[in-house]
Amino acid sequence: MLKSLAVEWLPSILAANPLDLRNAVEKVVRSEIKQIHLDIMDGHFVPNISFGPQIAESMHEVYSSLFLDVHLMLARPDDFIDPFLEAGAGRIILHAELSKRIVTRSLKRLRDAACLTGLAINPETNVDVLFPYLEDWAIDRVLIMSVHPGFSGQEFITSVLPKVKMLKMRYPNVMLCMDGGINSETAAQSFDYGARALVVGASFFQGLSFEKV
Repeated sequence: MLKSLAVEWLPSILAANPLDLRNAVEKVVRSEIKQIHLDIMDGHFVPNISFGPQIAESMHEVYSSLFLDVHLMLARPDDFIDPFLEAGAGRIILHAELSKRIVTRSLKRLRDAACLTGLAINPETNVDVLFPYLEDWAIDRVLIMSVHPGFSGQEFITSVLPKVKMLKMRYPNVMLCMDGGINSETAAQSFDYGARALVVGASFFQGLSFEKV
């Protein structure tokens, strides 16, 4: 079973039935996974729109012990940091492809708020874009997209795996998280290359069971 792998599991609510989010979150709680991943999309940075701070706030109010891992796939994440902090985000992840001005402004706000902070890169992005931020800021983790961001259910892009290995060698103390196309096979591959956190979507909500028997 997937749950036997010694990694942090982060079910992505994007893969759940949008008309049945309450039961989807209940499934996470029953599985004894302590955190949930929220993909926030604006239709500009990625070609899809998901949901906003209100969903995060509702989850936090009802399931206060569930850690909210918020992935901002937004052209202007700096405009939404405060609303998600107020909604109960435990960690906010930004994309390193954005301009240095936007990223540094966002990182400063997160630092001032003492919020855990992550940086993400898309499959086609070179890892060296991360280096200045990893060396100058307190980054909790790096999220490597193993699909093109925007839609759940895509196939895993194996060419991103060397990025994980490279980052593991250069920054051994930074948590590395893989996001996209995770199933039993790709989870094992990601673990072998150094990922110790995995965002799991369709295989959690629509396929393999994580629930205790």
